[in-house]
Amino acid sequence: MKAKFNIDPETKALIHQLLRGKITNTEELNRINEWYHKIYQEQSSTLDTKQYKREALQMIDKAIKTKQRNLYVRFRWIAATITLIALTAIALFQISDWSSTKDPSDVEWVVYQTGKGERATYYLPDSSQVFLAPNTTIKITTDFLAQRKVELNGLAFFKVKKLQQTSFEVFTEKLHTSVLGTSFSVGAYSGGEERVEVKSGKVKVKQQEGSKQTILAKGQRVYTFQDQLFPSTITDQEEAFSWVSNTLIFNNITLSEMAEKLEDWYGIEVKTTQPFNTCRINGKYQNQSIEEVLKIINYSIKMEYKWENNTLTIEKVTCN
Repeated sequence: MKAKFNIDPETKALIHQLLRGKITNTEELNRINEWYHKIYQEQSSTLDTKQYKREALQMIDKAIKTKQRNLYVRFRWIAATITLIALTAIALFQISDWSSTKDPSDVEWVVYQTGKGERATYYLPDSSQVFLAPNTTIKITTDFLAQRKVELNGLAFFKVKKLQQTSFEVFTEKLHTSVLGTSFSVGAYSGGEERVEVKSGKVKVKQQEGSKQTILAKGQRVYTFQDQLFPSTITDQEEAFSWVSNTLIFNNITLSEMAEKLEDWYGIEVKTTQPFNTCRINGKYQNQSIEEVLKIINYSIKMEYKWENNTLTIEKVTCN
């Protein structure tokens, strides 16, 4: 689609005269300046930004060539011409940044992701740090420094570099979280409920669809349920953020709950021949293999288990 400037015929004629160095009085120049200020303030979200940029560059090129052809024009009018064209070009380039409806095919993405049983740490272009839990994907655009926006599917912890003029925003299926500088986690696996937990600073959380929003401070969380937001206090911050330091914590959990955690943590399948829910398991394990974890658990709970491919089957348990 070709970009169209909102120019009445009289103003258009004056601009052509200006580009040819033939403006003869201040009143005509003021008319053009008024038009410039008007288009500068029109922040349309439907602009064809690439076309605007091309036309702006053509205008600059034409002004330079006009200057070369009309050396007899007085210097103050040449300066006015070049200044106006430069300012107009700047306005057009800024308007292109205001446009919020970019062609999706023009957007280039950088993707960070983890698979089953994988955890990873990355530094983003603004020096913010992000920790990814297993089965997590985040996406940022190549112009991330201009607008710090992250799309998330999974569980991630962010240590955000504070930049006064640019907020840091995380978008999930149900939530939009924004901050200036803080550390927090967002959990949003596809098809499930979502949560945001704050370790330091403050964050604003609002629904992607709906009007509800909340402000969270250090030690607070919010989770979604049936299109509602439910704020609460994090009862155990160490456990809530332990995965960030690669620490697996069992806090008085059943064997079935332990099996779920082992599956998520190590990317394996765990089967039990019985519920075994009378046993309670406690422990803290940092940077340890699953064989090491099972060996330590066996000191308090006697387990008989076997491995087959990537599947752990717990066959018998004796609670001490």
